[in-house]
Order: sequence, then C-alpha cells, then structure tokens
Amino acid sequence: AISAVCSCGVGILATVHGDTPEEVFGKPIYKELLALNVFEKALVLKKKNGEYTWSFSEMRELTI
Repeated sequence: AISAVCSCGVGILATVHGDTPEEVFGKPIYKELLALNVFEKALVLKKKNGEYTWSFSEMRELTI
C-alpha cells in the first residue's frame, strides 16, 4: 500500500525503529521500499552517554 500511495505523488511521514540502518533496512518490507526509492530523507537519532544527537541525511547519502 505504501509503494502504491507514493507512486501517486502523495508524501508520507513514517517512523522506523532499530539499532542500526543495516538492521532496519535488512527487514524484508523496508528492503523492498528502499529498492523502490520510497524514502527520500532520514532523521537518525542516537543516544550516547545519556545524550541524544541527531543527523539529517538524504537517503542516497546513507551507506546501508
């Protein structure tokens, strides 16, 4: 359903949870959506030593 909606020009805001991009995009559903270029941007949140950091990237810039 997500890939069908995206091919109609509708934007989607979604959350995906996991410890690493490899873990998240290794899951079959996300691997398929990644191959269809459904995701354009990624906001990555990390927690280290009790502090949260974030980074914002274009999906094509991420190495998965």
